[in-house]
Amino acid sequence: MLINPTIDEINNLFKVHHINEVITEIQSLSGTTAGRVYRLSTNLNKHYILKSDESEQIHIAQQFLDTYNNSSLLPKVLLTDPDNSYFIYT
Repeated sequence: MLINPTIDEINNLFKVHHINEVITEIQSLSGTTAGRVYRLSTNLNKHYILKSDESEQIHIAQQFLDTYNNSSLLPKVLLTDPDNSYFIYT
């Protein structure tokens, strides 16, 4: 689980996953009991959400979003950690 990630750590994740954005701000939001949620902002005013939680919780959330990935009402998953400890979505 990512706990208090830095801007450099997030930007490195974006580079590794070929997401061509530069994060300039991280804002901690309220999350689940065990999890953490962060709003990631770029200098072009784009926003992403980083959700870090127990692997089972991330897996369930990602399955739901993948099942309904054609819905314009739900966010799109950009990347998921291989051990399901966090994911980033739009």
